[in-house]
Amino acid sequence: MSRTRTALIALVLAQALVIACGDSNSAPSLLWIQDQSVSVGQRLQLGLTAIDEDGDSISFEFSGLPPQAELVPTATASALLMWSPKSTDAVSGGRAYEVEVRALDGRGGIARQSFTVTVMPAHGVPVIELPVGLTIDLSQVSHLTLEVTVRDDDSEEVDLSLTESPEGTQFLKSGPKSGLLHWKPDGAQLLELVHRFTLVASDGSNPAVVHTLMVVLLGGSDDGGCPGTPPTIVHTPLEDQEIDGAVRVQAHVLDQESQVQGVGLYWAQGGSSSGVFSALAFSPVEGQAGSFEVWLDPGALEDTGVLVDYFIEVIDNDDPTSEACDHHVLSPKEGVHRVGLYPAESDWACLDDAREPDDALSTAVLGEAGPHEGRMCGAQDDLYGVMLEGGETLSASLIHVPEHGFLELSIVNEQGADLDQASVNQGQLLAHHTAVSTEATYVRVRSEDPTTRLSYGLELVTQVTHCEPDALEPNESAANPALPPFGVTEGLEICPGDLDWHQVWVSEPSLVEVTMRSEPGFGDLDLVLTDSGGEVILASSMSYDPTEFVTWTTEGVEDLRLLVYGYQGGVNVYELEVTTTPLAALCVEDLFGTHDTQSYSQPLFSHVLYSGLVSCPASPDWYAVDLNGGETLEAIVTSVQEGDSLSLSILEDGVEAPVALGSSWESSVIASWSPPEPTRLHLVVSSGQDVTYQLAYSVTDPPGPCVADRLEPNDSDSAAIPIEPGVFTWLRLCPEDPVDTFSVYLEPFEHLMVTTSHQGGLGYTDLELVEPSGFVVDSALDPSTGAYLEITALEEGPHLVRVLPYAVSSTLGYDLATWVD
Repeated sequence: MSRTRTALIALVLAQALVIACGDSNSAPSLLWIQDQSVSVGQRLQLGLTAIDEDGDSISFEFSGLPPQAELVPTATASALLMWSPKSTDAVSGGRAYEVEVRALDGRGGIARQSFTVTVMPAHGVPVIELPVGLTIDLSQVSHLTLEVTVRDDDSEEVDLSLTESPEGTQFLKSGPKSGLLHWKPDGAQLLELVHRFTLVASDGSNPAVVHTLMVVLLGGSDDGGCPGTPPTIVHTPLEDQEIDGAVRVQAHVLDQESQVQGVGLYWAQGGSSSGVFSALAFSPVEGQAGSFEVWLDPGALEDTGVLVDYFIEVIDNDDPTSEACDHHVLSPKEGVHRVGLYPAESDWACLDDAREPDDALSTAVLGEAGPHEGRMCGAQDDLYGVMLEGGETLSASLIHVPEHGFLELSIVNEQGADLDQASVNQGQLLAHHTAVSTEATYVRVRSEDPTTRLSYGLELVTQVTHCEPDALEPNESAANPALPPFGVTEGLEICPGDLDWHQVWVSEPSLVEVTMRSEPGFGDLDLVLTDSGGEVILASSMSYDPTEFVTWTTEGVEDLRLLVYGYQGGVNVYELEVTTTPLAALCVEDLFGTHDTQSYSQPLFSHVLYSGLVSCPASPDWYAVDLNGGETLEAIVTSVQEGDSLSLSILEDGVEAPVALGSSWESSVIASWSPPEPTRLHLVVSSGQDVTYQLAYSVTDPPGPCVADRLEPNDSDSAAIPIEPGVFTWLRLCPEDPVDTFSVYLEPFEHLMVTTSHQGGLGYTDLELVEPSGFVVDSALDPSTGAYLEITALEEGPHLVRVLPYAVSSTLGYDLATWVD
């Protein structure tokens, strides 16, 4: 007799017995349950539904499965049977469990149903035997060598491949179901916090298995506050040329702290007045570190050619957890580069600017001061008129590429007589004139070469100033620099038409640091570090801030030059601070960089051992831990070298005095504290010498029932907590929590990475990511100590991150981290 028929007869007999006994209560009935199959590593989620004519609330029971299986009520007459079988729950060929489910109405009515759950071993589906993440301790090893094996007992060979990895990674097939991964991080990779490897395994009969491995290099970039220096762009603007197809655009990018994460070209054909630019991404030039190229194709050209305006944007990665503190640098600093492009084999042509004709005083126009994008075609003059009041100074700054042609700059009166002129320092010509009375004054840009065709930028600034040469003048050229003493030199000044060149002589391998501070609210000064000839740019700082800063590491004896100049004719006083530190005496910070104040405090995951950390004298290391109140935090630091001395203290956020001091125990220092209220605690590690150390901390929840964390209530989509990218330590899941929900705002094509971390054996933190439209775009199961997922946003708006608890029996403390690129 079939199982279906037996169950139906039993149900009919039970109903007849109830009627015969005159009982008015109707027993519930269970919707039919099919036999189930699940593999080790998967989760059985079986919905149970009962029907009760009396409307009674139904409870469920089951038998036949291990104690790890559980029933979760989902409504008054439904529940979810959940079970994640272990490897010991399966045998070769599968193990069958005879399961009985019972539905009870609480008034004596009961319905039973039996079915089979077959557990298959995990070996039928490929399993890549790797953790979700690991840490490389660069103080111990310089590279990663990893044996990757795949479990798959029913396949003789598995196709194993590496589909995503950092540049320079090698992957070799070492066996039918194994491979060898090798990666030695170098250059800018050493300053990245997290690196991603994606492996794919396929046995030809099951869906391909994808495994993402996150490798953490201890520290990453210096991400306290907004650290680091901006990247330096070295770009020679394109010269007018005949082309047949696309034209190559090159840029060399230098960054002292981190890797360059983006170099973009934005260009507009026919001029940039429309404000509509097309975008192209530069690609690294193979074998040339720091060099990037892109091919710009303007399309078919008329015989007269076309003007193309463009600028370059570079983004570094000084902030690995978001893009809030990544530096953006433009070339040029403001405005555009302009180039004339003409069809191949055409007669000589040159596109001039719209001011023509302006090559004589009779046709020159009096206008306002400000920026001008000029064009020079052949031997001609370009004249720009400005009306000056008595005592007013006109400063003219001409920027062009000397390789494109020789230009002269002068200021003339209404009769054409020279008032000031400049032809040296080709590339950046400066001239200025102070009017005695109201007068019309003209700036003249001149070429005497009939083959000249080039673009230039002219900035005209009028101001009333009384500027005197400073004590280091004259120092207007790289060949005649001033030699300021090391330390701080005050009382320096950039006057109209002025360049200040300074010499820095370094006698041994050293770290050179230069800071230039000017007066806020006055002219914008910029800072450039070059070689001894002033031609090769080594580093630059060209922001709009009054403080500019550059660093450079020398390999030995070097003769360097510093250039300070006023952007767009800016006039200001400044001070210059130059320091050099011999590399032999330099304490090199670990990869967390400098985080020596509360505002730069570095958040850390709990219950993780961090190795390869370095404490430098006079630069304490600050670490942050956010708690809910009532927990006990215990931190331990251990010096690697016996005899090295460390100190450890705990401070509450915003308080200068420590709340706990560390006590020594063998080669370690231990400190603990229990804050009564939600707060951020800071662990401060310091020493009087260079010390390499390890750090770990643990958090113990208070005794008693599980208490909601500081971000509750966030147990629904409507109650989602908005968060910024970063690390949130010691959040908490209780057995009754349905979910912890967070909201992260994303722009289209931004990349979001989410990870959780916790101790094993206390439960699981599964993840779901929901788009603004409500679609669950990705999910990830927590295998043991955390989950990881990542997506590229396609919609703009708040994306929901759901942390779904599973098998949480008491209290599960976890850390949550999000990164946005």
